[in-house]
Amino acid sequence: MREPIHVHPKQESSAIVLSGKLHFLVDGKEQIIRPGEKITIPAGSPHCFWNEDDVEAHSIQHFSPALRIQQLKKITALEYKTFQLSYSATERFFKGLAFFPLDIEDD
Repeated sequence: MREPIHVHPKQESSAIVLSGKLHFLVDGKEQIIRPGEKITIPAGSPHCFWNEDDVEAHSIQHFSPALRIQQLKKITALEYKTFQLSYSATERFFKGLAFFPLDIEDD
């Protein structure tokens, strides 16, 4: 299962895969990114990513410009609450994805 296709209208995003591999769908084209590789997604491009393997994948995500961090946190929390899946589907979605929280101060 993959995350919903979405857009960052004003932000370029990128990911560097540290371990495992991640599948990205950007503007309708699928790419597989492996350790040491980077993908850059232009602002406004519909995209999503997922891990198809049993092996955990680790990546660093970057968004530029950063915009308002607190607003992003609120939107993410709202999306999480409204993205309702059964427990087993949620477990499959997050299997192999590791998230590292960053302590970032808002402007």
